Amino acid sequence: MTVRELAGIVARVMREAWPLVVAETTFSILNVTDMFFVSRLGAVALAGVGAGGYVKWLLTTVLAMFYVGAMVVVSQAYGAGRLDLASRILGETIVASLLVSLPLGIAGMLAAPLLTGFVSSNEATAETATLYLAVLLAGLPFNALIMVMDAAYRAVGANMGVLWGSVVAVVTNAVLDPVLIFGAGMGVAGAALASNIGNLAGAAYMLARGRGSLGFPVTLGLPRGQA
Repeated sequence: MTVRELAGIVARVMREAWPLVVAETTFSILNVTDMFFVSRLGAVALAGVGAGGYVKWLLTTVLAMFYVGAMVVVSQAYGAGRLDLASRILGETIVASLLVSLPLGIAGMLAAPLLTGFVSSNEATAETATLYLAVLLAGLPFNALIMVMDAAYRAVGANMGVLWGSVVAVVTNAVLDPVLIFGAGMGVAGAALASNIGNLAGAAYMLARGRGSLGFPVTLGLPRGQA
């Protein structure tokens, strides 16, 4: 392989990869934005958001099975030219992820005081973390939705859609954070609610752009388990 050929391969990889690199960086800003605004409320509030966010991250790992599953199976169907199958798989995965994330979120909300107690021995911090975590988990289905849509976009190589979905989520969160935290006087609960609405906005954008970006419609349906 010549240097020119290698440079061409690297250039093609970078063209495909840069939207995903920016998207991952953008998504990481979501929690940082919450912590930036919450820091104005004091050390206890900041520590509570950090602890609650960590517990929420642990619970969200359960949803990774839908993310990975959607990416693998949708990419296989798409590569085989089975757009009808890709559409059905994506729709069923969305429904399945919502059916799992809803009770998981409710269970997490009920267990929030116990869960946050494991990561913080300070009573005031744990109480703040419990409130932040409970509100975050109320929006767990939004997390599931944006994760599955993200996987579908990556599966078909629509990487710019992933980038714009993440931008919509983060910008929505950044705009709502000060409004809900300070304007509405909701404190850490406002930060969590802003994150939930941000995830919903990002997922809604990707759903709305589905047919044009994915090349097939998103057809919701109960999982049937048959190709």
